[in-house]
Amino acid sequence: MWDLEDLDGIVRCIMWPEQFAEFGDLVKPDSILAVRAVIDRRPGAEEINLIVNELIPLEELSARFSNAVLIRVREDVHGSDILTPLREIVRGYPGNKPLRLRLDLAEGGNVMLDCAKSAVAIDRSCVAEWRSCLARGASASWVVRRSRVRHNSRPITGGGRWPEAERTSDISVC
Repeated sequence: MWDLEDLDGIVRCIMWPEQFAEFGDLVKPDSILAVRAVIDRRPGAEEINLIVNELIPLEELSARFSNAVLIRVREDVHGSDILTPLREIVRGYPGNKPLRLRLDLAEGGNVMLDCAKSAVAIDRSCVAEWRSCLARGASASWVVRRSRVRHNSRPITGGGRWPEAERTSDISVC
């Protein structure tokens, strides 16, 4: 049992022995963690407790709670030669997250590709390699998106163009 404190107050966190055996090593002063818990409020009591089910280090959130990886390649900035090194990076990190490739064409259109056979693992070294590769000649950025991938856009078969998207990053985890 420990207290979780922020600027607005304190809440008591309770971890059962099974969960503490699994996640107790993460409980340290000044740790920053994601907490999956159930709110426990007793009738008539003003205070609440959190019954902790899981503690998750921040560096694991992207890999655990993302649905896909979107890599944006801008033809006018990156050129077409960037595709070969990107393919090699993807091959080095096989995983279970679907990969989507967005090609922003120099004449202004977009092509969205679902790379069905190239699911990837998301970890720090993989992201660092993608950033390094895309940063050549451009300022690449990394954005974590934990919301579901939008399905309201529709591709046209045969390499059709997608409507102009609002994403501005080169790599997004969706």
